[in-house]
Amino acid sequence: MSRTAPKRLIAGIFVLSLALMPFAGPVAAQATGDRTGTGAGTTTARTTGDDGFNYGWLGLIGLAGLAGLLPKKNPTVTTHRAAGEERTITS
Repeated sequence: MSRTAPKRLIAGIFVLSLALMPFAGPVAAQATGDRTGTGAGTTTARTTGDDGFNYGWLGLIGLAGLAGLLPKKNPTVTTHRAAGEERTITS
C-alpha cells in the first residue's frame, strides 16, 4: 500500500461526511390531537428553570479550570562560547 492510499481514504471519508451532512438536519415532529386550533383551551406555562442563574459564568469558570491542563513550558538553555568565555542563558 502506498503512502497516498491512507490520505485518499481519509479524504474520501471526509468528502462522504460532507455530502451526507444535509440529511442530518433537524427533524420536526408532527402534532397529534386537535389540528384545527380550536382545542379545549388548555395551555401550559413555560418555565426556564434556571432560577436567575447565568450559566455563562459557569462556563468561564470551567474554562479557567482547564487552564491547569496546559503543558508546562520547558526552559530553553543556550550556551555561547567565545574567546575562552562560556555563557549559559536560560529563557
